[in-house]
Amino acid sequence: MSVGPESPSDIMTRNPITVPPDHTLEETAHILLKNRISGVPLADEHGRVVGTIFQREIFQALLSLSGFEKRGIQFALQVEDRPGSIKEVTDVVRNYGGRLVSILTSYERAPAGYRHLYIRAYDVDRSALPMLEADLRARATLLYMVDHKENERQEYVTSGIRL
Repeated sequence: MSVGPESPSDIMTRNPITVPPDHTLEETAHILLKNRISGVPLADEHGRVVGTIFQREIFQALLSLSGFEKRGIQFALQVEDRPGSIKEVTDVVRNYGGRLVSILTSYERAPAGYRHLYIRAYDVDRSALPMLEADLRARATLLYMVDHKENERQEYVTSGIRL
């Protein structure tokens, strides 16, 4: 009875999937998802492995880029897809003392002529939230708001869109 492989080549994948070290997080995440794998070696231009990236690192980067650790407030809105529409909304948040941590947009599941806008901010005066929400509604469709510090959630439109 054999207890293990006879040689390292018995456990090595032939023609493994690799990514170059200069791939973006999105490019690497796409490769992981497309190939249903949890990690991938980073190979330089000579094919030498210079590191490995796993889903865990991609998740950590996502949390860092989104500003989640600041425990601020996230607003999800549907805005017109036109020049200046994002600035109009972010100006409202800044007018209430909000410091913007991240701004993400997506056209997925948004009606033609619109996009979904996800803003994370901190230092927003919680007592002014009702007025802030009203001002945001005057400029866009407010989908939901999550206050990660107070663990409060308010859904305004059943959108199924969460970021």
